[in-house]
Amino acid sequence: MDYELDKSKPSDGSRAIEIVRGLTENDHFNLVVVHTSEDELDIVQHEFVIGLMQAGFEGMDEAARAGAEALIETFEIDGGDLAGLRGQVGGSQYLYAISHPNDYVRVMMRGDAPYAGFSRIAGATDWSPPQKIRILNWLLERAQQDILGKFWKSTAKGLEWSETGIDARWIKTDSTFLAFARKAEQLDIFDALTQALKAWNPAPSRLFLAKLRAEVDEYGVIAQNEVLKQKRALAYGYKKLLSADDDKRRSEIGESVQRHSAKLIDAMETRLSEFAANMVEKEVDAAGGDFDTLCKAHFGIDLSKDTELTKAQQEHNAYICSMEPVGWHLTTGHVLDIDGEYWVCLSPACDLVPGQAKGRRKGLGGRTPFAAVRLTPRPRGAKQDEIQSNLYLFLSIRGNVQVFHFHPDGKSNAEPHWRKHYAEQEGIIQPGNRVDVSIVETGKTRLVAKKKTAEIVSQLRYEYALNLQQKLSRSMTRVGLSFVNEHGEDD
Repeated sequence: MDYELDKSKPSDGSRAIEIVRGLTENDHFNLVVVHTSEDELDIVQHEFVIGLMQAGFEGMDEAARAGAEALIETFEIDGGDLAGLRGQVGGSQYLYAISHPNDYVRVMMRGDAPYAGFSRIAGATDWSPPQKIRILNWLLERAQQDILGKFWKSTAKGLEWSETGIDARWIKTDSTFLAFARKAEQLDIFDALTQALKAWNPAPSRLFLAKLRAEVDEYGVIAQNEVLKQKRALAYGYKKLLSADDDKRRSEIGESVQRHSAKLIDAMETRLSEFAANMVEKEVDAAGGDFDTLCKAHFGIDLSKDTELTKAQQEHNAYICSMEPVGWHLTTGHVLDIDGEYWVCLSPACDLVPGQAKGRRKGLGGRTPFAAVRLTPRPRGAKQDEIQSNLYLFLSIRGNVQVFHFHPDGKSNAEPHWRKHYAEQEGIIQPGNRVDVSIVETGKTRLVAKKKTAEIVSQLRYEYALNLQQKLSRSMTRVGLSFVNEHGEDD
């Protein structure tokens, strides 16, 4: 794409930016190389970043702004060059503050790029460090106001871009990747794109998924034919979808989609595994044993630091143990927040399908009984020496990793704290991942049922839910209680 599509407006890339905005709203991933006759690629890249982003600088409160303006006024009275000062805080400095909100002040105080010019001028004044920060934020506000009137109408998501001064400049959104190159007689578009993609340095996990998408595009039809060969099984499965009642059909459809998806992926597994093995082997050779540095380059996470390593290990454990809740009704492995306590549903999935087992639920008024175990939070600071002892659960809840014990107090010989609850409306999930639950509690003279609203906040992966089902079943099986000890006494 030419940067200057409107030849009547030299150095104006507004039309090109408008087109790229449209691409960011496309569901397909697009690769774009922007070539320009402008000498400063940084400026061109900044124009695109500005055109694709929304206002992101939080600014200052009224008191801080008034204080900054008073300092600026004194600076001018004393002969300071305000125009020169403002010239040191423009698009580059603004974009750096947006992309490094926790670091830009430290960079300025050190006098490093892109705030070296501002720091030099500020250093010649009697401003204290807090005053310098206040002035910088005031100038960043002015820069944002200048930029807002230029391009801001974008809804691009996942916006990232390369640092200023990098030879291979790039911008990425969720659906678009842009590379930048100067016009030249021998310009190699694909080389410019390749260099920008290398500079982006996508994580290996992204490459795995990209390879999967590519395989589906290229070999999906062939793999699909393999799946479709079992016509009798497919015909019978489809008849079950057609003949099921409305509630049962929804469950059957979900299971059918999962089976078809798994079959399609299975047909491509060999090629995906070969790609992954080849990539990992090259990474191992390139790393020379320094895997922490390689992971930091890919993911920005320094696993050589104990605090980062601990966080990474917990997130990894939560990733393989739990997932975002799925389904349209309460099912095995759903974790419910009930009045601040966490309970995991461990009834068999087949007993929880709405419309199923109507005979056994007769008289329950559309309620579905289910077994739930209360999870015990692991105390803060507790050691994780027994991390593989089958005592822990790692759950991702509202974006945070939380660690629980299945047994009270983390003691494997303690009986799980379980209760029978009743899901209202057959456990069908309401907006906000909510389910009304009736809980039987002890009243003054009799048992009473109290209705509470539970939020499904996480879900155990199937193998972990099945493991807990088995542990709960074992705890409820009390064979041997009639045995006597060696002294002839009942235990």
